[in-house]
Amino acid sequence: MNVLLIALLVVALCVPIYLYAQPNTKSLRLAESTNLESLFVSEASYWLSEKYDGVRAFWDGTRLWTRQGNRIQPPNWFTTDLPKVPLDGELWLGRGQFEALSGIVRTQTPVDTDWQKVKFMVFDLPEAETLFEQRQQALSQLIREANLPHLIQVKQLKIEKPEQLQTLFKQLVNAGAEGIMLNSPGGRYKIGRDKTLLKLKPFSDDEAEVLAHIEGR
Repeated sequence: MNVLLIALLVVALCVPIYLYAQPNTKSLRLAESTNLESLFVSEASYWLSEKYDGVRAFWDGTRLWTRQGNRIQPPNWFTTDLPKVPLDGELWLGRGQFEALSGIVRTQTPVDTDWQKVKFMVFDLPEAETLFEQRQQALSQLIREANLPHLIQVKQLKIEKPEQLQTLFKQLVNAGAEGIMLNSPGGRYKIGRDKTLLKLKPFSDDEAEVLAHIEGR
């Protein structure tokens, strides 16, 4: 009986430690995949921006996290003067530089010379309850006030014709962009998959969770 009680006590003490150590996935707005044929059916216009091949980053006002809830450890100067409000964006090194960026972000002991090349491309204010256009105006003011070379607002361009969208999409992809993001006018920041936020890439992909690994013969 004593052995059983001791075992239960050990488990009870270890569970909080285990839970604390687990990443806490951040509740963010996620895009739905689309194709050119599906656009301009229910919407007359979109806000278009480049889809950056970087690492999704959530700034909670004091710390920087990945979408999966892992703490990012940049140098102090990278975050000290960031706005004290949540920001949703992407850490970006440049087109085609995802592998190099991933190595920088995963490093627990940050290297100044590496992080000096990284930009925090911010595209939204997660806790603002206003419409998309109002959030962009507020974000623009925050970034101007911060005046940091590595803090950049993602450029949004109003698109009102399919031909205009197709032309810009091809130009960006040919220049090395991963694709484009499309926000519906007047959209709110909605947690989870959101049909008012679309992603368009030159090839199709999806997300999956690995459930098991079975060794082959």
